[in-house]
Amino acid sequence: EAGRVLAEAVRRLEAVERYSFQGEVLTYVGKRRTPAVVVGAVAPGGRMRAHGSIWGDSYDSYRAGDTIYLGQRVWHRRAVPGSPLPPSLGAALSYLPDLARGARVLPRTELVQRARCRVYVLYPGVEEVRRLIPAALLPAPGFWDPAVLPGRFLIKVWVGESDGLVYQLQTVFDLPLAEATGLRQKTLVKFWNFNDPKAEVRPPGP
Repeated sequence: EAGRVLAEAVRRLEAVERYSFQGEVLTYVGKRRTPAVVVGAVAPGGRMRAHGSIWGDSYDSYRAGDTIYLGQRVWHRRAVPGSPLPPSLGAALSYLPDLARGARVLPRTELVQRARCRVYVLYPGVEEVRRLIPAALLPAPGFWDPAVLPGRFLIKVWVGESDGLVYQLQTVFDLPLAEATGLRQKTLVKFWNFNDPKAEVRPPGP
């Protein structure tokens, strides 16, 4: 059932053209804690505006099709090759149905962004996680050998009962790196204002 529900949720999200989002990432390497936050909105025409902070610094970004503007006080325009950016929300979450094998549904619904949601818990395997991590970000084999230190991985997805949309996504990845005290990353992403004019995207000022 989880795979069918998540596949349908992805299909529905492909139709979403406008929404607000907030992402929080906590990365622990040993006792070192690094928080990062990004808040923004996506609008029709491949437009996105976001404000993020990491390491005590902040940045702003604006995307319109293949053009991205990055800045703090001064905006810098850059061309981004490839397909229009950003990808649809559904495309960004298209991996979820493939990880649904062995998933379970929590017995009680939860309220997220004023929507009553069913909660799906996924337990991806090591190789599935490796495919999700960009090659440039994968730890070197000397630091992470899945055969010796497999790690633990958990994904939770909150799907609205009435509209089948994803309202919240949480990931927890634990990597017991060989030459460190381990890496743990927790991510929480919230989505709301689906197809709502409140999700407004303004271009950068002069």
